Amino acid sequence: MKKITFVFLLIVIGTTKSGAQNDCVDAIIICGDANLSGLTTKGIGIQEIGSNACNSQENNSIWLKIKIRTGGTFGFLITPQSNDLVVDFDFWIFGPNVNCNNIGTAVRCSTTNPLNANLSYNTTGMNNIETDVSEGPGSLGNAFIQWMTVNDNDTYYIAIDRPVGESNFAISWTGTATFYQRPVIQNTIALEQCEAATLPANVSVFDLTQNTSRAIGNQTNLQVLYYTTYNEAIVGINAIVNPTQFENTATPQKIYLRLVNTVTGCFVVTDFNLIVDEPIDAVTDFSYVSPVCSKGVNPMPTTNLNFTTTGIFSATPQGLAISPLDGNINLSESQPGVYSITYSVTQNNDNCYTSSQSNFSLEIDNCMIPKGISPNGDNLNDFFNLDKFDVKNLTIFNRYGMKVYHKLNYSNEWNGLSDKGKELPDATYYYLIELNNGEQKTGWVYVNREQK
Repeated sequence: MKKITFVFLLIVIGTTKSGAQNDCVDAIIICGDANLSGLTTKGIGIQEIGSNACNSQENNSIWLKIKIRTGGTFGFLITPQSNDLVVDFDFWIFGPNVNCNNIGTAVRCSTTNPLNANLSYNTTGMNNIETDVSEGPGSLGNAFIQWMTVNDNDTYYIAIDRPVGESNFAISWTGTATFYQRPVIQNTIALEQCEAATLPANVSVFDLTQNTSRAIGNQTNLQVLYYTTYNEAIVGINAIVNPTQFENTATPQKIYLRLVNTVTGCFVVTDFNLIVDEPIDAVTDFSYVSPVCSKGVNPMPTTNLNFTTTGIFSATPQGLAISPLDGNINLSESQPGVYSITYSVTQNNDNCYTSSQSNFSLEIDNCMIPKGISPNGDNLNDFFNLDKFDVKNLTIFNRYGMKVYHKLNYSNEWNGLSDKGKELPDATYYYLIELNNGEQKTGWVYVNREQK
């Protein structure tokens, strides 16, 4: 029998039947050809040993269930964690293929007491050296009996009892027989979400079954159950009744997942955390270039860093063609006017946002490119004003086609001077305007310097 060492820790079991492993029907199923350590025997449930060649009774017991996958020789070694000879472990084996309601007489048992038998050790078990199949009680025997020959798919129950002393124990398996393998948990994730608005702080409603398919993967014949304590997950009692609507009691809170093979009964336990986040304020600040021309570049909102993108844009009064999702405005379908634009985020438990909103006033002007300028210093029509057109480049040509002025990112700077700063004569000039959206506009502008 393969020997794969791992640690198998159990929380101390109570003294009533609800303690679970103290009774045959709640026996721990042994799978995976693995050695177990840290097993606890404390308290009893129902007295189930009955009358056997090894006379005794349950005092502080634990039951194990063994299902053989491939037959062969089968033995084990029970090693108390304390080597004090006062510590005494007994065991009984029932089977093959009995049930807990009619368990019958033990086919192997040992109730030798180390001190009474003058032994120098307190280990016990079954091996290939001994010839007896039962021994004890008290001073009779050397604590070891002959191992067994078992067949494919045989099932056995082992009751292990500690009548004297205080110690947990480890058990390692020997022989050529093998157990069924435990299923493998493929994956789990921590479940994190916002606290529920209708529940107390740091409480939310979780769907634990989000980890069901992750844990199973492509394996078959498996069942997933969820528990709030490790001990209940190992024993298989008090599973969470409605795992799709579980309210946490702490954050973080550890939940235990038990993955069970429904054919063999083999199982494995893991855990994952539930985490509840406090709501955060949504970031909703935004702005537009305003005013804009009705025939200009379609406005897009400028948003702040960490802008919350789950909100909705809206505008009043009617007449503004605005996308509710991204706030982009279609000027060709909008009417000139002044609009109040609102961006609203409602409370969102998935993204953990509080409700919030921001507003901005946008003006759409039915503006025209000026036909002329009068740069005479009276502060009236002194400049070629294109500040509502989102201009990328402005180029001015004289009537002979010579470029006299050019400006990148033009707004409202040209007042009839050339690129070299010289005053251009009163005349009609040709302009080429390139907008940031790629559109081009051309035409004529007249320069007329009237006296103040």
